[in-house]
Amino acid sequence: MKKNKFILASVAALAIEIFSTQQVKAAYSIVATRKVTRNAYIYNSTNKRTSYKNKKKLYKGQSVTTYGDGQTLKNGQKFYKISPTSNKCVKVANFKARPVVKTATAVIKPHADWLARTFNNKGNTVRKNLKPGTKLVVDRHEVTSFSDNFPAGMINDDGFYHIKGSNQWVMGSAVKVNKKIPLFDPEFENARTNYSLLRFKNNADVYNRQGEKLNANNVKIRKQANWFRADNLLYIWLPSENKAELFYHLIAKSFYTTSSTGDKLKVSDAYVKASDMKYFDGLRLKPSNTQAEAKAAAKK
Repeated sequence: MKKNKFILASVAALAIEIFSTQQVKAAYSIVATRKVTRNAYIYNSTNKRTSYKNKKKLYKGQSVTTYGDGQTLKNGQKFYKISPTSNKCVKVANFKARPVVKTATAVIKPHADWLARTFNNKGNTVRKNLKPGTKLVVDRHEVTSFSDNFPAGMINDDGFYHIKGSNQWVMGSAVKVNKKIPLFDPEFENARTNYSLLRFKNNADVYNRQGEKLNANNVKIRKQANWFRADNLLYIWLPSENKAELFYHLIAKSFYTTSSTGDKLKVSDAYVKASDMKYFDGLRLKPSNTQAEAKAAAKK
């Protein structure tokens, strides 16, 4: 009986922690930036203190993005979620809200040309040849699930705006909006909760776990514009240099290179020197081993 109760409790807890894309989008439609008015502990869905992004507290004066209009936990107190993909909450009483932008007017730009059209939830064209000056009421600003259907240079960092009361979207680079709606990227929000997010500082080499360089012939990994996830920071012994260096383990299987043809290097496991990467968001990783341990492991 106790075992069954434990299993049921575990399943219930897991269910609470899982959010569907639809729920995340619903929460985003009422997102707000709020200022912390007094130091506040972070709680989980069972009203127990926890941490978020390696921090147990929010501090007075911080500005924080919250998702949803608040949820009431079992103690009867109301909390705001501070993550759209997990139940990390802070008491409503600790915040002072700025006005929430629920809708904005998007106007088709002059010379938007091909971009002056709307798309459905699969990225297919619904309306095209919208005239410059056409006004659309929008209520969300997102990196959508179909964003990868288009070249990065076409979308830039502008994402898509959702047209209120429809299942249509307009490309952010095709319009000018009268009010700022923060850009929401579900993949990014999920990644920053679970990984360290990094960018390349410069062209770099990529290694395997044994400290062997995977790129050859003076071809390096090109400095990429996009960000990468890392799940480990560790020392690796480099036989060619007879020393241990600090590396990030990147969750990536291919990289653009500096070759004249712009080829991609495919790898099964990727380690890049920490000195070649720049942290910008997510978890702050600490080394999982020491230089001495890396050397000892390599000498076995």
